[in-house]
Amino acid sequence: MATVKLSVRRRTTTGKQAAKRLRHDGQIPGVLYGEKEENIPLSVDVRELRTALSTPFGRNVIIQLGVDDDTEATRAVLRDMERDPVSRDVLHVDFQRISENRPITMNIPVVLVGESQAVKDGLGILDHTMREL
Repeated sequence: MATVKLSVRRRTTTGKQAAKRLRHDGQIPGVLYGEKEENIPLSVDVRELRTALSTPFGRNVIIQLGVDDDTEATRAVLRDMERDPVSRDVLHVDFQRISENRPITMNIPVVLVGESQAVKDGLGILDHTMREL
């Protein structure tokens, strides 16, 4: 899997009004959880998140989270991203810690590349039944 770096900051305030203030300031509230450690409320810059997820692999990348510019980054994957139903703006993100010795389960989208010669010649029909693994 591809790896991208993302710098995040710890949040000291939680709740609806604090999240609204963060979004107004160009930040996205989020949380880092997993690996039997405490949950860490985070805030992520909108532009940095968009840049980190605009790889050819999309959301399926390993993210090196630098929390408050720590020297050691935390390895995580993007587990969930909540969007506004109308504007499609990101409202909240969830990151899950990963380790080298424990498996995790993820859904990977199936993307078809190219076109079959039979479909080009009109001799076949493409039936794309599986959308993700």
